[in-house]
Amino acid sequence: IDGLVVVLFEIDRLKRSFQEVERARNFSRAVVEVVQEPLLVLGGDRRVQMANHAFLRTFHMSRAALENRLVYELEPGGFHSAAFKSILEETIAGRVRTSDFEIEFDIGGPSPTIMAIDARQFDLHEDTGKIVLLTMKDITRFRAELRILAGRLIRGQEEERKRIARELHDDLSQRLSALQLGSADLARLAPAAAPARASYETYQEHLAEIVEEVRRLAYDLHPAILTHLGLRAALQSFCVQFSAREGIDVEFSAQKEPAGLQEEIALCLYRVTQESLRNVARHSGSKSVSVNLRRVGGGLRLLIQDRGKGFDIHPDRPGEGLGLLSMNERVRLVHGTFQVTSRKGHGTRIEVRVPVSPKGR
Repeated sequence: IDGLVVVLFEIDRLKRSFQEVERARNFSRAVVEVVQEPLLVLGGDRRVQMANHAFLRTFHMSRAALENRLVYELEPGGFHSAAFKSILEETIAGRVRTSDFEIEFDIGGPSPTIMAIDARQFDLHEDTGKIVLLTMKDITRFRAELRILAGRLIRGQEEERKRIARELHDDLSQRLSALQLGSADLARLAPAAAPARASYETYQEHLAEIVEEVRRLAYDLHPAILTHLGLRAALQSFCVQFSAREGIDVEFSAQKEPAGLQEEIALCLYRVTQESLRNVARHSGSKSVSVNLRRVGGGLRLLIQDRGKGFDIHPDRPGEGLGLLSMNERVRLVHGTFQVTSRKGHGTRIEVRVPVSPKGR
């Protein structure tokens, strides 16, 4: 059977529709270009729909080579890092709105570029679906300045701790010891059966406890043993005291540190151990912990592990524990690496590696 199918289009209406779509797209591009920071528009399929000139310039890409590419395939490597993928997937799933999430990108220069990323998802009408806006801000210089400031604060804090510890040991502790001796003399002068003698003896006991507490405070503020006997002896002494005080078994093992180990490195590893064991006592619920110090290659490795509650780690997010941040900054100051591995119900593992060079270099 022969036939004829006639399809009629209203050309003017179709043209107007195309023109409206084009105008909307041009308007979107204009809005995107107004943003001075790098900006990327992704579809729900994780492919690039649009990028502004700032993004192209920052990451040395062309528009033709970028659009409709899967974002995880982009170079540099920060786009296919596990941290970037995790936060983008959570954003697309609608679980979070990410703000100032930090990712490192190697886009040239002597060191990686640190970008603070803000990711927001928008639901459009049905035929368009979801889009994700990624805005980025280069905070490399800000981070460098912040680390310099953090270094100065930490060094200043250690100097102040040393001063206070010296005053506690040389002044207050000596005065208390003199009072202790004086109370002993008074107790000997009192008759054996006199009520005053019992009071003096009780007074002596309290003074002895106070003297011991002041010595412990001075030691915690600045362990003189670290300077006189070295890192291994200081760590072992602290572990023994911690175990006796907290009732937590500490399995300690260590090799002798290199001769002439810089004081800043020794103090860093001591403080990390101190803070880590305090966290075990406060939070983990573990009854045992291991502390291991080893010489590895051209440096030292400190490994601290417990078998406690553990916790979920969200690196570089606001709200991370101040103790972890402080430890991380201390390790950065001696050009080392700081890694925390933990999972709820599976304990926590802290590993620090620091390079070591002869003193004075």
